[in-house]
Amino acid sequence: MKSSKSLRVGKKLIIWPSHKHARTTIYNLHYKVRRGDSLGAIAHHYHVSVANLKKLNSLKTNNIRIGKVLLIKRVTRYTQHKITKRRSLKRIIYHVRAGDTLSAIAAHNKVTIPALKRWNKIDNSAHLKIHQELVIYKV
Repeated sequence: MKSSKSLRVGKKLIIWPSHKHARTTIYNLHYKVRRGDSLGAIAHHYHVSVANLKKLNSLKTNNIRIGKVLLIKRVTRYTQHKITKRRSLKRIIYHVRAGDTLSAIAAHNKVTIPALKRWNKIDNSAHLKIHQELVIYKV
């Protein structure tokens, strides 16, 4: 079959982002283990591997105790998009739960902390409250 370098209507085109427009962010999160938690569930929730959690927290087994504070390190790669229409964003209302932090909420929803603060008019001295509603915009 002959390879074509021209585009046709309906053909899918993959455009890879330029590395100069991409930004890598490292989040250090602290998670306090609660009743019913497991390493697998925590790893799944924060999109990290169990092996990563064990290594980072010097754990030899998958057993964890209630009250232990785990360090979770996430590396997220963001590509800056110029968004011209606000309609292309999905508006989500997030309800704050016990133990939530801005960094954990931002990492879980793949947004930046400054954006989360800006959308919700949160200053550096503000504390999150359980059941507080936060607005999050996603592409």
